[in-house]
Amino acid sequence: MKMASAVDELESRSPEKTAWVVPMFIMVDPERDTPDVLRAYVQSFHPRLMALTGTRRTLGDVGRHYGINSGQVPTAEPGRYLVDHTSVAYVMGPDGRYIEHFESDVSVDDVVAVLQRVVVATAGGPKQAAGFAQLPAGRSHPTAKILGGASLPLDPFTPFLEDDNNTRIQSTAALREVNLHSINQAEWTYPLMMHMSHALGVNCDYCHSSHDFRDWAQSPPQRTTAWYGIRMGGDLNQNYPGPLQPVFSPDRLGQALGDAPTVNCATCHNGLCKSLFGVSMAKNFPELTGVPVETAPVQ
Repeated sequence: MKMASAVDELESRSPEKTAWVVPMFIMVDPERDTPDVLRAYVQSFHPRLMALTGTRRTLGDVGRHYGINSGQVPTAEPGRYLVDHTSVAYVMGPDGRYIEHFESDVSVDDVVAVLQRVVVATAGGPKQAAGFAQLPAGRSHPTAKILGGASLPLDPFTPFLEDDNNTRIQSTAALREVNLHSINQAEWTYPLMMHMSHALGVNCDYCHSSHDFRDWAQSPPQRTTAWYGIRMGGDLNQNYPGPLQPVFSPDRLGQALGDAPTVNCATCHNGLCKSLFGVSMAKNFPELTGVPVETAPVQ
């Protein structure tokens, strides 16, 4: 079971941060899936796995809420049947709000990446608001560390500069047909944009047109440069310090997750729209240009 493997992997990295991560089954066949049957069934997957069941009406309501379809498929043997059902796993926050979902073909690594992001943002961030104001990922707690006092997700770096996700904003249409991205996804994009503004010492219209923030045709060239900059940061994190994690000494690894050092926009820009005030490094480091460097023959 991929979810059980993902929880085991997450616990091996940061056991103190993952105590609240609970894998859970919701049954769709209450006549056969009795509590005694489930108790023995779940133990074969993971010791912390929980199985939920109820009346057929209750389970039907839950299935409709989460977009799950199920039905009995007769077999050639009288009195026996198979159960055909949607196979999808949801990641829910501590407050019960939706965060992410996975289809059956997802890899364990992809599941771990999302769970790790949520654990760091929720368990590792500052204390959140309680009650109806509570939201996952620290969005109800204004913070000046990255976001200048905004109540947005605390960690915009992991999904975009460490994992290979694209920034997205919500549709402007009430009934979406083309852009199906949600406000939830947009809330992860905005803190990254705010970080870029602080890191480069610029404001929004450095990359966007104030006439239409969305329209690429009206945007200045810096927006294209920023697009490549996001991918450069992700490429650096994924292909340089990340793979070197096993060779770093313990004192150079993160205390919470034991991860390798990573970069973001401020690593090089440090408040400047052009690193080192625009001084070119191509002369001293021609290999950075991607052009083959001629070397003198060895005598």
